Amino acid sequence: MTMSDAAGRPGTEAREGVRFLDTTARMRLQSAVEAAGWLLAAPRRLEATARGQLRERIEEAIEAGLERRGAPASGLGVAADADMLLSDQLYRARLVGINGIIVALESLAGLVGASGALCDDDSATLRFYGSAGRERAVGLWLSPADTAIPAYGPPVPLRLLIGSATAEAAGTAAAVQRLRERAEDKKAHPEQEATPIQGWREWVRSLESAQGPKPLATIEKLFVEAFAPLADAAARRETDDHARQVLDQFRTGFEKSYTDAFGASKVTRKRPTMVLDVPQLSSRIARLHGARATALLLVDGMRWDVGLHVQRILGEQLSGRAVLAERLVLWAGLPSTTPMQLRLLGRGPQGLSEVVADSEMREKDIVVPRGRTASVMRRMRLAGRDFHKLDVIPSLLAEPGPPEVARIEALGEAVAAPIARFAAGLETRTLLFVFGDHGFVLSASESGTGPGEEGGAYPEQVLVPAQAWLVGGVH
Repeated sequence: MTMSDAAGRPGTEAREGVRFLDTTARMRLQSAVEAAGWLLAAPRRLEATARGQLRERIEEAIEAGLERRGAPASGLGVAADADMLLSDQLYRARLVGINGIIVALESLAGLVGASGALCDDDSATLRFYGSAGRERAVGLWLSPADTAIPAYGPPVPLRLLIGSATAEAAGTAAAVQRLRERAEDKKAHPEQEATPIQGWREWVRSLESAQGPKPLATIEKLFVEAFAPLADAAARRETDDHARQVLDQFRTGFEKSYTDAFGASKVTRKRPTMVLDVPQLSSRIARLHGARATALLLVDGMRWDVGLHVQRILGEQLSGRAVLAERLVLWAGLPSTTPMQLRLLGRGPQGLSEVVADSEMREKDIVVPRGRTASVMRRMRLAGRDFHKLDVIPSLLAEPGPPEVARIEALGEAVAAPIARFAAGLETRTLLFVFGDHGFVLSASESGTGPGEEGGAYPEQVLVPAQAWLVGGVH
């Protein structure tokens, strides 16, 4: 399959859709496109190191263009798919008078791999943007030199790929025979039994290949899809020493990069979606999903992996009553402590440029409830908005505890129970926005783990979950 087959016919005269344009044609059309109020997004050079990252490069170019035009920041995190993010970008573009988006790509030759074709991820990205213009104000410009580059089409059922029922039956018989041989080999050599989880090696490779500066979306994706699951596997003792070394390298690199970037953001104002953005973020999501009311619930100290357990439990307990509308990644400000996040929530983005002495932050420290009172929702008001706050995690982390895996699971259960009770009392079509303010790290001890440590710039302390649950009216 060639590029011209994958992208569609280039002959349309509309700005939307796919067009194969040389340099002269692009220069001639660029002024007309911009005069018509469209945004021209041109990703930087697509070299071999960008192979498999075409979607990230395009999204980065669009975000840069929107930022130059003064569009508001995106509230979507890594969990957003390409369709959701494009809709969000077009929505924010309209807010500043942009009528549409043109993605202008230079030659794709650098993305061609050893197989002589674009990889499946980059092919899927081109199919997506090539078809987006049929229903939305989106255009895709490609180089005429790329019309013959091979690319992959949509996936097909395996039975069609194999070709015939005879081949299917033969493949099944061969697979059965291989399974029998493997079972007999295991009986004869039980010491060669494979480890239960093999996917962690791919997570190691993903983290090792992430060298140099990366867009925020790429960092969040690495954290969610590689670092967090690898850290869990390491805590379960399912990895080797090299995997733990890679985790430590990612932690220290993240710590230094975010510490430097957070200091610079006070001047450049370039920053990720943060905990302080929750009031505006939740309001926008509520509008998108037609919610009639919004309830903001801050879970003190809920880091990413605890949030995953909370999401799973709430999905079971709220089945038929609520649905997870969106899941996001938020960044905590530094220091990653509760007083700092509450201060930023109250002050908003301008709070980032205000210098606060460490002594003042200690004076404003919050007394954490203990025992049963920690599971009771507390109400507070910040920046003119009502919040509910749950303090069960810092209460349970104040003392040493069991090994990390068991402790994280127990924290998820302790958090989910009061949230489920709280959700049961909300009115129909209420958006329950549950979010953490910062995370923590646990040090290993002879009997398990020590008290939780907060305030640092490790990814477990900075990157926290946000979950938008639409309560009531679910069918």
